[in-house]
Amino acid sequence: MMDKQNYSSEHLLETYAFLTKELLKFSDSRDRDMDIVEDLLQQREKIQKMLEETEDKSDYLKTDFAQATLKEIARQSKIIFLNLQTGLNFMKRSRRVSGAYEGEYGDKPRRQRLEVKT
Repeated sequence: MMDKQNYSSEHLLETYAFLTKELLKFSDSRDRDMDIVEDLLQQREKIQKMLEETEDKSDYLKTDFAQATLKEIARQSKIIFLNLQTGLNFMKRSRRVSGAYEGEYGDKPRRQRLEVKT
C-alpha cells in the first residue's frame, strides 16, 4: 500500500480507478472472496482520503479527463454496490434454506413428519 507521501492527484486518481476496476471484478464473481473485497475497499478508502487532502492543491481533478474518470468510477461503484447486495441476499437466502432443512435449533427437525395410515 502507498505511504503518505506527496503523490499527485493524477497518480492517486489512477490508483483509485484501478482499485475500483479490481473491486468490480471481484464483486461480480460468483466465488466472491470477501477478504479480497474488504482489502480492496480499505485500500480504496485510504486513496480517497489522500485525494481529498490534495483536492484543493491540484487543478487536475477539474480537468475533463479527471471528471470523466470520476463519472466512470461512480458508475462502477453503483454496480459494485448492487453486486455485493445481490451476494448478500443470496447468502441470506442460502442460510434460510439450509436452516429450514436443519431446523432452527441444530439437528432438531422443525416439523414432524406425518405418517399416513392406509
